[in-house]
Amino acid sequence: MWMGFKIGRDAVSVTLETVLDEGRTKKFEMTTMKVSGVERLDMLNARTHGSYVIIDVKISVDPNITVDEGHSIAARVKEKLMEDHHEVQDVYVHVNPYH
Repeated sequence: MWMGFKIGRDAVSVTLETVLDEGRTKKFEMTTMKVSGVERLDMLNARTHGSYVIIDVKISVDPNITVDEGHSIAARVKEKLMEDHHEVQDVYVHVNPYH
């Protein structure tokens, strides 16, 4: 009976999203802050979705740059996170002005 419970529990955890704790997201935060143009990391949430990770991140950039430049920084954040961390399947980046 215990084995049946463990198999069912494992199957459920694979199909449901699980939010990663701060200890497991630190590497994503460090990668984000290394991207040129990121002035501050406002928020980063990572969650598992089956066997991969999805990240929601809010960054602050220089308020005097163009919208296009802000989008370029966001694209570099996404690219770097997915490149450096193979478990990351998708990244949603929100850009704020740094004040």
